[in-house]
Amino acid sequence: MTDRALTEVYALDGVVTTVDAMTGITTLEQQRESARQIAVADRLVLTKTDLPNAQVGQISERLRQLNPVAPVLSVVRGSISPASLFDTGLYAIERKHPNACAWLADDTSAPSQAHPYHDTQIKSICIVRDEPVHALTLALMLSALAENCGADLLRMKGIVQVREQPERPAVIHGVQHVYHAPVWLERWPSADRRTRMVFIGRNIPESWLRALLDLLEAETAEEL
Repeated sequence: MTDRALTEVYALDGVVTTVDAMTGITTLEQQRESARQIAVADRLVLTKTDLPNAQVGQISERLRQLNPVAPVLSVVRGSISPASLFDTGLYAIERKHPNACAWLADDTSAPSQAHPYHDTQIKSICIVRDEPVHALTLALMLSALAENCGADLLRMKGIVQVREQPERPAVIHGVQHVYHAPVWLERWPSADRRTRMVFIGRNIPESWLRALLDLLEAETAEEL
């Protein structure tokens, strides 16, 4: 949106923001970036509405305050029509939250300086592993992350090669304290069968994540 060379060739059609119905309220209270993401969106996709602790009414009201014009689409058991996410029309910032223009202006005024709304303590960490891990290692690691990282682990996703079922990758996903049971794919989507995990969190050392995985795998291997 701010690169002149790109704007001569491409136009932004729309912004889709997903909102977690279980952790969304807490995230909005703790992460000011999340409010900005909601305010500039053309579509708001409310996920995990079917879970017992979902705060659908409360988070829906908050979304309307931040972005009164974007449609709110509820997802039930991961199901949503792809067509509902497109055809938003060319992006128009003037139709968004009154603060949105100021936020985008801040983003372009001093690109070389740390942005006042950006939390520099939040980082992305990628772990790629050639060797498969035991199923027990995977279960123990997800449990350890939920117990020790909590709200500081904003999101984690991954595809994991499990030693007991090397032909079927396990897809993992977690947000803060909430971790879903691994979903087993019928086959690998490509020839790359390495374990790949991505973590987005605040003040979580990469060395700790790697050491945790190595330690749990070593202990599991000794017990089996």
